[in-house]
Amino acid sequence: MAGQIAKEVAAAGADHFLDSHDIETGDEFDDVIRDALLGCDELLVLFTPAALERPYVWVEIGVAWSQGKRIVGILHGMTTSDLASHDGTPAFLKGIHLRDINELDDYLEELKGRCDEH
Repeated sequence: MAGQIAKEVAAAGADHFLDSHDIETGDEFDDVIRDALLGCDELLVLFTPAALERPYVWVEIGVAWSQGKRIVGILHGMTTSDLASHDGTPAFLKGIHLRDINELDDYLEELKGRCDEH
């Protein structure tokens, strides 16, 4: 799913980073992710029940938030209520406009508009 979304992000005109695609053998995992976060304008998070259990997801969200980056949440297999009630969900995420996976095209249109502005 994440790979397909990355292709659609690229088609909208944005550069993207996907750990399974952009981290090469021998790379220092943490360094590559940190550098990608430092260089990005926004973080797209695919929220799934499994993602909620991955510590790196929460670290990446925290880093992006601390840097004032736009955080875009796409919900797949869960609702905003599920995310809000998950133990450990930061309060700031509860105020962010999230989209269901069925609304991905709406986000991609917004992203294309931001890319066109640059």
